[in-house]
Amino acid sequence: MDINQYSEEYIKFVTDHFINSMTAQISRRVTENVVEVVNKFDVKNEIDRQVNNLVATAVNSYQSANLAGAAAVGQNIVTGLQNKSQEFIDNLTTEIKNRVINDFYTKINDIDINGMVREQCNILVANAISSNTLNFPDRSIPGSALKDDDIHIKADNILPGIIKRFTSTGIEDLSTSSQVTITDTYSIFENKLVAAELEVTGQFYLTGGLDPKLSENIADLAVKKIEQTYSDGTFDQYVHRVLSKIDEEGIDSTKVKVQGKPIVENSALAQNITVSNLRKVGLLNELEVAGEVLFDDTLYVRSGKVGINTMEPDNTLDVWDQEVQLVANKKQQNTMFLGTIKNQSLILGTLGKDQLTLSPNGDILVDRLSIGKTRQSSAPWEPTENRQAGEIVWNEQPQLGQPIGWVSLGGSRWAKFGIITE
Repeated sequence: MDINQYSEEYIKFVTDHFINSMTAQISRRVTENVVEVVNKFDVKNEIDRQVNNLVATAVNSYQSANLAGAAAVGQNIVTGLQNKSQEFIDNLTTEIKNRVINDFYTKINDIDINGMVREQCNILVANAISSNTLNFPDRSIPGSALKDDDIHIKADNILPGIIKRFTSTGIEDLSTSSQVTITDTYSIFENKLVAAELEVTGQFYLTGGLDPKLSENIADLAVKKIEQTYSDGTFDQYVHRVLSKIDEEGIDSTKVKVQGKPIVENSALAQNITVSNLRKVGLLNELEVAGEVLFDDTLYVRSGKVGINTMEPDNTLDVWDQEVQLVANKKQQNTMFLGTIKNQSLILGTLGKDQLTLSPNGDILVDRLSIGKTRQSSAPWEPTENRQAGEIVWNEQPQLGQPIGWVSLGGSRWAKFGIITE
């Protein structure tokens, strides 16, 4: 016998016991009260009084009509009633008892004695359980042996119906109305379904649209699944076929969208594309850049300054080549400075030759100088080669009696000028 059967038998035992006990007590108390009322009621005296009153009334009525025989008639009636008083009293007593009993049962039927008894039984049993004084019948489980942790009630023993505020280890019901309907063929969810994971082992049907993020996730999962299922060679073949298809038919750029807008509109990138990582572009007809620009870690442009090989230009144009520097900026109004601001020489030349050298000490070095149509140069001795007439060669080793220089007379003819004297 399991715990449920023991509980049912004990409840029946306690209920029957209290019902019998309470019924006996009520019956005894009712009987005592009825007997007490009847005993206190002096039926004989009350009958005598009522009979005398009745006879006196009758005699008075009769006497008013026949005064001579009134006394005798009244005496005869009284005597006759007195002789039969005991029989009359017994019959009257029986009738009174029957009426009292009938009246009692009429009133007692209006009282829910069974409900009152059961309520009292429940109170007594609950008190006995809470105080651990519950006594079970013979061969039953004592109350002290019952432990809440060891009691298990089968779901089959629970009456069906709506359970409000239902909770269990894995379910918490917070809804205020029906949200899930389960049948043998389908399950219906009336609102959103939120789950950490969704695994579908059978067929999957979708009648609504997909969220863009979900679509991207599904695409990523599909690609990963393909990568896991097929070998690298198979996947490469698949990719090659896709690329070949794209190469043959191209991609409709108007169908490629970012934030719901095509990335290309009228052969131009959409305005909503503000950041890119282009590696190579073709011929640009226009290029407008707002902000800093760096080309190949070499050319840097920022706020009206251009730096070459430097990202910290201090001048309008700042060119560095290792330790040497060339700058260009405004010197003063209507004057431009082009040169170096470091302790270094500046050489101007053509054809890879040094033509003009500006030294830090202010010297200007030049191998040949033309003023107008006259060319000038220097040499340690008198030249002999053919030169254009008028060309001047300055003497690099001047001495007393020697000329400051020579002037070409055309061909290989030369003349001294500026003889040095003390």
